[in-house]
Amino acid sequence: MELHRTDTVLLAALTREELSAYRLSFGALRAGDPSTARLLREILRRAKTALRFSPPKPGKLRVDALPEKDGGCIFLFTARKGRLRVLAAPPLLLWQTADANAFLDLFCLLRRAPAMCAGLSALYRTEQGFAGLFSFADAKAAKKGARLLAEYGDVRAAGREMRRHLDEHARALMPPKTPTPAAPRPRAL
Repeated sequence: MELHRTDTVLLAALTREELSAYRLSFGALRAGDPSTARLLREILRRAKTALRFSPPKPGKLRVDALPEKDGGCIFLFTARKGRLRVLAAPPLLLWQTADANAFLDLFCLLRRAPAMCAGLSALYRTEQGFAGLFSFADAKAAKKGARLLAEYGDVRAAGREMRRHLDEHARALMPPKTPTPAAPRPRAL
């Protein structure tokens, strides 16, 4: 499933195989059909996770389906009024240190403080020392977490590109996990 979005439109391109996994084809798509509704909910769920957006209230979203030559389908989700709501990504902090003792101290603290450990996304061994990615529910929690992490090393804001960089150029000591969005789930169509 290929997903793209602008401020007003979400585009989802599905292949024939992806449609058939839902026992659907372009000709079988119907507005009141449970299989079609299940597919649309799944598209919105994936788009929320991958693209960080949430649709407007039920009934405020127009869905158009366009056939593709290979038997696939393109879905266009358009907000009837206003724009699709875009959820802010949870704040992500990068913590780094070259000091093995600071790393061990932080690791011990994380084992004793489950609330702080819940924000831990990944730990890495880098050429310069150690690094950790921490995800927080909101800016207030990130600020509080940054003060604590700063006692054990350098802290700065990070983005998805930093996670990709560390995945490629560092050794994961604790595998990365995807942060859980703090926003509410989209409602069914």
